[in-house]
Amino acid sequence: MITLRVKITDYDKASNTYTAQLLNGDIIELDPLVGCAISMTDDDYEKDKGFDIVGSSYLLTEYTVYKENVVPSEGGMIAI
Repeated sequence: MITLRVKITDYDKASNTYTAQLLNGDIIELDPLVGCAISMTDDDYEKDKGFDIVGSSYLLTEYTVYKENVVPSEGGMIAI
């Protein structure tokens, strides 16, 4: 699997997903919560903790690509 470097640029609380930018400038939709790459409790969600990672960069080492988004696996998203 090719390791991807991404920067989180936006969080959509309604869909609980993120927008991320790749090094080449391409934009992807990222859902690190469904695969437990990032853990978020219901309490964290209600307290808007999803916005805390906007601006952060990660290496995606294990992920699944779907037509609508990319889902990193648990342990497959490393903060850099």
